[in-house]
Amino acid sequence: MQRFIKKVYLPICLALALSSCGPHEFGTKSSKILETTSSKQSYSSGEICSQSSIIKPHVDFLFLWDNSSSQTYVDPALKSALNNTINKISEQFDYHILMAPLNKLGADMTSTYFASFDTTGLTSNALSIKIPYTSAASKLDEIIRSTAGGSQERGFQRAIDLINANRSNGIFRQNAYTNIILMSNGDVRIFDGGHWIPYLTNQHIMTKKIQLLNLRNSLQSEQMRFISLVSHIDESSPTNPYGYKKGYAYIEMSKLIYQDIGHKIKPDDQNARSTPDSYNIAGVDYLHVFDGINSSIQQVVIAHKYDYWPVTIPTPFDQNTLKVTKYSGTIATELAAGDNVNGFTYEAWKSNKNTRYEPTPGEPYTGYMIRLHGTARVTFPECVVVEGISPDEYWGYYSLPNNPLVSSIIFKVNGRTIPQCSATPYNNCWDYIGLRSSFNVKVLSPSEPDQPGTPAELRTGYMLKLYGDSIYTNDDTIFSSYDPSTAP
Repeated sequence: MQRFIKKVYLPICLALALSSCGPHEFGTKSSKILETTSSKQSYSSGEICSQSSIIKPHVDFLFLWDNSSSQTYVDPALKSALNNTINKISEQFDYHILMAPLNKLGADMTSTYFASFDTTGLTSNALSIKIPYTSAASKLDEIIRSTAGGSQERGFQRAIDLINANRSNGIFRQNAYTNIILMSNGDVRIFDGGHWIPYLTNQHIMTKKIQLLNLRNSLQSEQMRFISLVSHIDESSPTNPYGYKKGYAYIEMSKLIYQDIGHKIKPDDQNARSTPDSYNIAGVDYLHVFDGINSSIQQVVIAHKYDYWPVTIPTPFDQNTLKVTKYSGTIATELAAGDNVNGFTYEAWKSNKNTRYEPTPGEPYTGYMIRLHGTARVTFPECVVVEGISPDEYWGYYSLPNNPLVSSIIFKVNGRTIPQCSATPYNNCWDYIGLRSSFNVKVLSPSEPDQPGTPAELRTGYMLKLYGDSIYTNDDTIFSSYDPSTAP
């Protein structure tokens, strides 16, 4: 009797217990899934800086080589130094080099040679004496062999006459660096009654200095220098075995022109020397004698200016989240989005679009771009950082891994239970559409649920089609549970 009562009682108790539960929530479902969708990503291009161009500055040289009858000193080191100098010049500058004998009258062009970086602006007159720059040093012997009688020199006037005579043919240019390099074993001296008169010589130096500075101003030279390679030792000194005249006038002119060089650019490479821009022809370190010129000439930096800028962040990105910051040194300016006056506008994809507009259109880019307007335009050396956020993603389908008993399905978004659709038009509910293979579960948006979302997210499984508020997005929590179907 007790056994019978127990058998009856247990089913009754079980029935009472079941009556307090909903049809789908009692017990343990065969499958439960809790997952959180991916977060949106923040992107940054990092600091990308504008560019510049280095333009070779115009540098014009007049080399005057001693060809007097007393000239016997042509040290091989001098030729090496000339080669060394010309090689440096050719690498760094848009150069013009006129090589001429020192002792000729006026603008006599006999035994005169010319080398240049290119032929821009040169007339046929200049081209007729042009030689390759690699041949310049070899012409030194020919210049020296074009000897002139006597020892009285007119080096200052010779320089002035040659430069003036070779302006219209393009050899000596406006706004260039103008350098006179003179090599002599003699000196410019004014004599009276056969005697050297120092005070008259000094007056002559000052007169020629004024003429050289006037020539510099007429040329609007960036810089003029008068470099002399002469004897720094008196001719009577036992340490002057060749008996060269000390180049008093040349040494003085080199100093005066250097001290008054600041027409535009003031060099300082000679400040520590007692004889600036003048070197002792006997014992000089020829290989480095022109280093000061090379270091004092400033390269021309041309700033590039930009009115388009690449958006170099990963795709896809939400164009409405773009943040553009321009850095001018330490000053950061956030540019106004959608501002076509002094801000930026999004230009989408461009193919081979020039980003800069000065000094010439260039630096093309293919990809997503923004356009810079007004004060937002970028000029070297400014830098730009572009930031953005990945776009909202929307999932309009949910994939169950196993064939469910549809009536057992529980589907929640952020803890809110979404009901199964029961009446059309469907809204804020889910509908079971069965097995799908390699199916894109993303949609474009809740308002466009039938348009596929990108990038596609392909899944294979038993699909719920979602409507209205049941379509979920980034950082949402999704819960599903269901019993397996007993159907084959």
